[in-house]
Amino acid sequence: MKNKWKSNQVRAAQAWLTATWPQLFAAGRDLKPLSLKIHKDILQHPNRPAEISRRALMEALKRHTTSFGYLYGIIKFSHRHTLAGEPEEIIFPAHKQWAKQTLRKAQKLSQATSRRGARNRNVAPVGRPTRVRSAPRKAADTRITYKKSRRRIAVKPATPSPLVAA
Repeated sequence: MKNKWKSNQVRAAQAWLTATWPQLFAAGRDLKPLSLKIHKDILQHPNRPAEISRRALMEALKRHTTSFGYLYGIIKFSHRHTLAGEPEEIIFPAHKQWAKQTLRKAQKLSQATSRRGARNRNVAPVGRPTRVRSAPRKAADTRITYKKSRRRIAVKPATPSPLVAA
C-alpha cells in the first residue's frame, strides 16, 4: 500500500514553498506561471525539509496550480518562470485556453450555486421536517408530508373535497 499524504504535510509544504519562493508562491491574483516539470527542481533543493514528502509536495503544487490566481496568471503572462523568478519558456495557447475554460466553469458553478441559494432561502432545511405553525386541525382531516425534491412540507386534505358543480 502506498503512503498517502496527510493534509498537515501538504500545509507544511505550502508554507515552505511560500517562505522559500515568495515571488512565485505567495497568495494573490495574477501569480507567475511556473515552468513545466518544476517539481523536479524543487525536490532536488538542498534545504527541503525531510518531513515534506514527494506526494505532499505534488499535492501542494496541484493546489497552487489550480488556484484562481494561478489561472489568471497563465492568461495574463506570456512566459513561464523558473524558481529564480526569471522568464523561461513561452506559455502555449492551448494552456491559456485551458485556463480560460477552467475559470469559466468555476464561474458558472459559482453563479448556479448562488442562484440556488437565493431560491432556497425561505425553504426549510433538509433533514428533519419542521412543524407547520398554522391553525390547529384535526388529525383525521389533514395529511402532512415532507417533499424532499422541493424541501418543504405540504399539508393536504386527507380526503378529497367534493367537486362543486357550477
